[in-house]
Parts: sequence; C-alpha cells; structure tokens
Amino acid sequence: MNTLIVAALLLRYAWLLNRADEDAKLAESKLHNLLESAPDAHLIVNSTGRIILVNAQAEALFGYPRRELLGKPFDLLIPERLRTSGTSPIREFFAEPLPRTGKMGMELTILRRDASEFLSGLDLSPMRSPDEMLVTSVIPSFSGRNPLLPAAVAPMPGVIRILLIEPDVAEELVLRQALAQSTELSLAIARVDTLAEAFRLLRESEFDVVLLDLDLPDSRGLETLRRLKQAGAMVPVVVLAARYDEQLALQTLAEGAEDYVARKQVSAGALGRILRRSIERRLYMDTVRENERQFRYLLDASPSVIYMTTPCPSGYRCHTVSEALREITGFEPESMISDPGFWLAHVHPDDRSRVLTEVAGSMQAGSGVVEYRFQTASGGYLWIEDRHRCVLGHDSTKQIVGSWTDITARKNAGSSSLLSSRRS
Repeated sequence: MNTLIVAALLLRYAWLLNRADEDAKLAESKLHNLLESAPDAHLIVNSTGRIILVNAQAEALFGYPRRELLGKPFDLLIPERLRTSGTSPIREFFAEPLPRTGKMGMELTILRRDASEFLSGLDLSPMRSPDEMLVTSVIPSFSGRNPLLPAAVAPMPGVIRILLIEPDVAEELVLRQALAQSTELSLAIARVDTLAEAFRLLRESEFDVVLLDLDLPDSRGLETLRRLKQAGAMVPVVVLAARYDEQLALQTLAEGAEDYVARKQVSAGALGRILRRSIERRLYMDTVRENERQFRYLLDASPSVIYMTTPCPSGYRCHTVSEALREITGFEPESMISDPGFWLAHVHPDDRSRVLTEVAGSMQAGSGVVEYRFQTASGGYLWIEDRHRCVLGHDSTKQIVGSWTDITARKNAGSSSLLSSRRS
C-alpha cells in the first residue's frame, strides 16, 4: 500500500476521532481496518515527537505491544548511541515538513524491543490535523534486510532491468549517476524518448521496473500513465515528477503507479530503495493475487456451497460464497452477499425458529450441523445439510465458515421408506 494513499486515509482517520455520531464511527472502523491491514509499519507522531497511533504491523516489526508505544517518543525506536549524537529524523522533519522518502537518502537503524537492530528506509509525510502538524512515519516491511518479507515471494534478480521513459538526455545522466550510487545491485538501463518506443521495448524485452516521465513528445500528463497501463504493462511503474504535487501523486497511485517521486526531493540513496521496494511490492502482490486465484478455483470447484458469514443485526452478512450456490439453488452468489437477510428469508418458515436456535448453539460450541429446507429460485424447497464452524476474524469478531450439501434425495428416500413401512 503506497505511503501517500495511507497518509491521506490516516488524516481522515485522525479527524474522525473527534466525531461521535454513528456514521463517523462506521467510517472510522473501516479506515482503522485498512490501516491495520497495511503491509508496512505505520506510526503517527505529533509535533512533540511522541507516537499517537500505531498499526499491527508496527507491533510485529518492533516487538512492542501497542500500549508500550503510544505516548512514547519516536526516538525510543532509535539505538541510544544514535540518540545521543543529536540527530533525530522527526525533529529534522518538523524543521522542514516536506514529504520525503528514506530520510532523504539515509538508512535508519531501528531498535526492536528485544534489543536487536535492523536497517530500513523511512518514509515521512506531513499531516495537518485541526490542532497541530502531525507526521506519518512508514517503515517498509518489504526491505531486503527485513525478516518479515514473505518467504513465498520470489527473490529479486541479480540485475535490475530498468526501462527509463525520459526525453531529456541530461535528466537521464543525473538518474544514472544517482542509481549508480544508490544500490549494490547491478543495473541495466534502457532509455527511450517516447511512449511508442516504450511499447516496442516492452513487447520485445523484459523489465523489472519502469521509470516514467509523464510529459513525453507523444503523450502528456496522466494520459501517459493510463496508456502505459492500458497497453497491458504488468511491470511496476514509478512516476518521475519535476516537483512534488500531492494531488498528482494521489492520482498516479490511483491509476496504478507503484510510487511517485519528485526528482529534487529524493536523494540517490532513496531512489534505489524506492525501485527495490516497488519491485518487491509487486512480487508480493503478484503472489497474493495468485494465492487468491488458487483459493477461488478450489472454492468454486467444490460441489458443495462454501460460505463465510458474520452475524449482524439484520441477519447474517455473507462475505464469500461459492459458485455452487447457483448450481444448487438457482440464485446468483451476489444475491446472498448483497442482502444480509437473504439466507433467513429463504429458510422454510416452519424451520426458521429451530435453525436460529441451533446456529446460536453452534456458535457457543464452536461448530455444528443443521438440516433445514431452503427455497430455490424456482419457488420449490430442497433440504440442506449445513455444516459449519466458528472462527475469529482479524478484528476478533465471530464468523461462521461452512458448507451446504443438498440432501433432498436422502430425505425423500427416508420419507418413502417410512411411508412404505407404515402401509405394511
């Protein structure tokens, strides 16, 4: 998740803390969940240098419970030998509160609770609250030195293959010099002047990252990025800009860029880290998408209806349901996902009270099996065997994960046998 987008969301989150109405609480909860799901460690620090907000990744990365970080100076995370040297990234930032990446090219040594240390970049962005200036501090969990990098992510290649789309030869020389100083990895840089040439090279060769100037002889502004993404370029794109423009930065991220870099505000050391992190982030997201694709394939390959739902005041809110729902009941999966009252409304009226009681018992016991009649899209009823378990979601709410099996034939066979035995 990009720093600029999260910073904007965090500002909204901080503002919402001053509102008490239910709508604000709901929005606050959504933003809080987004922050908690961010892959990087996020801290918000006030003008006195004290931490006022921490996400789950920060707890995992630093080894501190949240309560031990809130209200403490940011310098708690810096080794004492460096604190006494008089340098503080937060103090320096408030002296000149401009967005910057990687502490303007310096790698920060982070001190964990267990006294171990690691090197990382540090992204800093200003946030204006109604009362004071704040700073959002992001310590990436994608650093090559960071042990939290998922094992499933493929390693970076020994050579970073960069496609530089830049019409200015002088800027190319500056970037080449900066990149030569900023990374221990080998670089292979190919420069083109136009988007048309970039399309040709992307078809003929493989690249690890694209550095893109938005203003080209054959394309200008955001349209340049849109055309590049629409052409099917799957390589991560880092946008180069002459100066920092927050609105443009957010727009480029929304259009699919991995990062936005203002040339004059990012030093040589930071630029290399931005490129490495962009590649690593893309590898990580590709792995996540592939895992999701495989999960969905397994889900939809099952002949049973697989579902996940959460109790709510209006019924049961379904988060996921497999395509088998259509095969068994005739209803589209979206029908069950969009309407919390859908499931109970289609349980046979004579079964509803019993089913609700048994499901409540299952939630207490942790698992259960319930049999009931369920109305199909054609208006008839079929018998369902609903096997389910209770699990805790990421926000500690109880969720039900289960499967439906059509047992209509078994029930009808049992009824026929019972009727025959009575007649005999």
